[in-house]
Amino acid sequence: MRQQQLGFQVDDHQGTGGASTTAAPVSRALGPGVTASTIKIGVVAPDFNCFKQFVDQIRTGERQVWQAYVDAVNDAGGINGRRLVMDFKQFCPVPGTGVQASVMCTQFTEDDKVFAVMGTLVDFSGDAHQCIVGQHRTPLLTFLVDQTWIDKAPAC
Repeated sequence: MRQQQLGFQVDDHQGTGGASTTAAPVSRALGPGVTASTIKIGVVAPDFNCFKQFVDQIRTGERQVWQAYVDAVNDAGGINGRRLVMDFKQFCPVPGTGVQASVMCTQFTEDDKVFAVMGTLVDFSGDAHQCIVGQHRTPLLTFLVDQTWIDKAPAC
C-alpha cells in the first residue's frame, strides 16, 4: 500500500516484513524569507508592559532570550548552512489595547515575508493563527491552540 505522508511516498510492503520510503519530488524553489544564505523567522512575544498591572510578575528580556536561541543555531552552522535572521515583534494580548495579535499575521507574512513564525501568540479567537497558517500558509510554532484551529490548518 502506498501513502503520501509529509512529502514522502511510503510503500507498506505488507507481507514482506519490511518497508521502504522513496522521496516525492522536491521543490527547489526557495520559500518566502529564504535566500541562498539566510532564513528569516518571525518571533512573536507578548508585551508584558501592557498588562503588568494585572499580574504579579512579568518576563523581561524576551528579545535577548530569543536572540540567544538564534545565535546558538547560527553558531552551530545554521539550518542547512543558512543563518537565521530574527524578525522580533511584540503585541498586547489584552483586547482593545496596544498592538493586537491579528496584526502580527499581516506584518510577518505580507510586510516582512518571513519563512515561519514562532513564539507566544495569544489569540483566544484563533483568527491570528488561522491567518498565518490558513490564509498565508506560513508555518507557526506556538502553543495555547485549540484543536478546531489545528483541524482548519491546510494539509502539508
